[in-house]
Amino acid sequence: MQLDRNSIVQRVDDVMSAEVDNEMVMMRLESNGYFGLDDIGRRIWELLGEARSVADICAELRAEYEVDEEDCERDVLRYLQELAEHGLLQK
Repeated sequence: MQLDRNSIVQRVDDVMSAEVDNEMVMMRLESNGYFGLDDIGRRIWELLGEARSVADICAELRAEYEVDEEDCERDVLRYLQELAEHGLLQK
């Protein structure tokens, strides 16, 4: 999946999740693995609950955290690509 700042993305619906020791742990049976999310990863996952652009996700994160636009976009795109590779993201 090729992503850029204008890509509209959303998480897939069939992911089970639970909080374990202040970390969100997710599992998707099709992916055959577990994924742990830190605070920012969890926030991005929450934002992916509805379809939105990568630019909108970055704008929301920049309003909540101290991060510059370039770093935010680079890191969010890398994170979303990883989610996509594990079948956790849809366009």
